[in-house]
Amino acid sequence: MREAREQGKRLSEVVEATWPNLAKAARPINYLRKLLASPVDFGYALRTKAAEKVRAEVVAAEERSAEAFVRAAMGKVFVDAAGLRQCVVDDGGRTLAITDLAEGVVRRSVANWQVAFMQSVKQGTLRVVGAHELAQLRGAAIAQRERAAKCQTESVVPHAPNRFASRELFQSASDPSPPPVTRAQQVHPLLQKNDAARSLTSAAADALAALRAMRKLPARCPV
Repeated sequence: MREAREQGKRLSEVVEATWPNLAKAARPINYLRKLLASPVDFGYALRTKAAEKVRAEVVAAEERSAEAFVRAAMGKVFVDAAGLRQCVVDDGGRTLAITDLAEGVVRRSVANWQVAFMQSVKQGTLRVVGAHELAQLRGAAIAQRERAAKCQTESVVPHAPNRFASRELFQSASDPSPPPVTRAQQVHPLLQKNDAARSLTSAAADALAALRAMRKLPARCPV
């Protein structure tokens, strides 16, 4: 149709995309002309609708395949790649029981798990195990959990104080002694010449020398 070419549209695409409404129109030709004059891309609408239909068909086929796979998996025990969780199809294939091997806690998936379960088994994320291997994995998971709890406890408990250092501090506090004399010097008091000579520490001698310098006193006593 010439009018369709002038509008840059394909008549077959317009008719296919709008057929439910076009078939009910009282004047289909006039309605078709209005559709051709509209800015709608009927080709894109048809392609989008076809893609959605294909996706829906793929999802439906995958769900049917997953249902058959789940029925075949009933009675088997699966574990994850880390060996920490087991999965069992339960309740006639309606639920998936997931058990933490270390804790023994069971969680159940009740909806939309079949496809993901099938894909995990096919990809190797989940694998079938026997009773003996399952017992070994459970023991290893429990041991790993206990080690982790022990390490966490040790990191939280503060270090015990050094009893030898505490004893030294206690002795020094209860029985104070004069500081050690590292550099003893004999000096005579300034006010009483007949007093006995005294023994000073290096810090006291330095302080006394500084005081004499400030007061400009003659250093008559040896330092």
